[in-house]
Amino acid sequence: MITKETVPDSFIDILTKRRPFKKFPPMTDEYYNLLSKYDPKLRDRCLMDTARRNCCVDLHYDVLRQHAEKGFAEVGVDFTGGVKKIFILPESIN
Repeated sequence: MITKETVPDSFIDILTKRRPFKKFPPMTDEYYNLLSKYDPKLRDRCLMDTARRNCCVDLHYDVLRQHAEKGFAEVGVDFTGGVKKIFILPESIN
């Protein structure tokens, strides 16, 4: 089930007090080929980790942007399969 939740002020305080995360830059084919030499699955794992980190960075920046504009922030929450997944709401994307 997908719902909308307001982000707690305590989490927003944590985001504002620490240095912001930066997105991982795209990695070169040369680097991925090197990873593939050691383990063929390592390249895919690295791509997934980079994508997850960049999604988290996008979510943090969206929360801070919403808080600056509206004084609060909302995120989408999916409870499917007993796992809580948090994502940016489509209507908050500019």
